[in-house]
Amino acid sequence: MSQSTNSYPAYLLGIATAVPENAYSQEHALEFNLNIEGTTGRQKKFMQRIYAGSAIERRHSVIADYGRPPEEYTFFPPNASLKPEVTTGKRNDLFIREANRLSEEAVRKLFAELDGIGPEGVTHLVTVSCTGFSAPGFDLHLAKEIPLPPATR
Repeated sequence: MSQSTNSYPAYLLGIATAVPENAYSQEHALEFNLNIEGTTGRQKKFMQRIYAGSAIERRHSVIADYGRPPEEYTFFPPNASLKPEVTTGKRNDLFIREANRLSEEAVRKLFAELDGIGPEGVTHLVTVSCTGFSAPGFDLHLAKEIPLPPATR
């Protein structure tokens, strides 16, 4: 098989990350979720196994409520039962807003660390989130806000 004349070497010049400001121990996150009203014994046992097997020590979140008493909640209903449950729409709106903010923070940090390389030199963009989904995604937000060259893949 012959090599394509359009192939070019690829270089990874840097990686940057951004995480939410709030961080909690794995134990705290588990305790918070185990105390949600209506959680069955079976669900609690399942959560305990999942949390124990995750090898995660700290969880970051854009939601500050995890570290507050229930009467001070601003995302969840201000009660210990967390009822009524936060809608999927409200959760997704928060994800979109914060994914855009954090991804832009990471990219701007990356360009500050790369000597002499700016947005005009970007040919490809790889984004990762283990939290949520939006379409179009925060990659489109980055392409517009940084801005990235129109040919960026």
